[in-house]
Amino acid sequence: MATLYGCTFFALPNAAAGHSVVLEKVKQRGHVICGVSKAMPGFSQVDKSGKWSGFEIDFCAALAAAVLGRRDAVKFLSINAAARIAKLRNGDVDVLVASSSWTLSRATDRGVRIVSPLFYEGMALLVRRDQDIASAFELTGAAFCTLAASPAQRGIARYFGSRNMSHEIVAFDTWDEAVKSFKSRRCQVLGAELSVLALQLSSMPDKADYMVLPELIAQEPIGPAVKRGDERWFDIVRWTIFALIKGEELGLSSTTIEAARAQDNPIIRQFLAEDNVIGKSLKLEPGWTGRIIKQVGNYGEIFARNLGAGSPLHRRRQLNKLWSNGGLLAAPAFR
Repeated sequence: MATLYGCTFFALPNAAAGHSVVLEKVKQRGHVICGVSKAMPGFSQVDKSGKWSGFEIDFCAALAAAVLGRRDAVKFLSINAAARIAKLRNGDVDVLVASSSWTLSRATDRGVRIVSPLFYEGMALLVRRDQDIASAFELTGAAFCTLAASPAQRGIARYFGSRNMSHEIVAFDTWDEAVKSFKSRRCQVLGAELSVLALQLSSMPDKADYMVLPELIAQEPIGPAVKRGDERWFDIVRWTIFALIKGEELGLSSTTIEAARAQDNPIIRQFLAEDNVIGKSLKLEPGWTGRIIKQVGNYGEIFARNLGAGSPLHRRRQLNKLWSNGGLLAAPAFR
């Protein structure tokens, strides 16, 4: 009886872990269906010719390269915030990459799983340069314009409340109202997600008159989500994130990957998975990590062209730096 129980205990999980309904569907149809944000510059947007671009778009391309060998083997479904979870649960998308904060309720109560942080969003503060304010610690008594019931509103209350710094929150139903009131000097500070402030600044003709303070008053991990119950597909999406990060850690980029193949470096050789040792457990073809880096780039390349120096947003990486550079990004070993 003990032997029979032991065999059952080890056999069933392995069988379940090796099968993926989503992976089979993706391979049969020949493309990944990726749920992305609606018209969110830097993250997800489509031009008049139908060409998609953005941080979320590039992650979907990386997943397609890993699973199907081609970054273009993906179709995008633009989904508004209210419908995202339902679309994923109903199987309308294979993966939801649209900016979704990692919260307890989303992780446990809604039939989906947040895979792993892909991006760390920071709550930030915008001030006028003529106010001669250099730090959030100089804002005692200040009024903050922000969006009502937003993460930024909660972040402002927690950050300044926990430090016993008096403050006033002036919350608005629309972002345009908050910006208008800030510009009319109803408030000394405009508070929002750093992505929102970066986009706002990029559209302001007088943007040189403003600055984002260096402190982040809160952070939210944001990552892809998959339908609960398909552990193999969960692993594939998760390790695609790790491959982007590890590629940057190893100094591999879309322009250096070919030269790196010729190096006698066991760590790089192990990461490139050309012998399929690590790809086999994920049911992926040999060299899947190399395809990601070659076709899409590493994490730093994706960030730079969509959000950083190569984009109109000119965002600093801050929390989204590698751990070795003071950020939060790290990846497990590929062995």
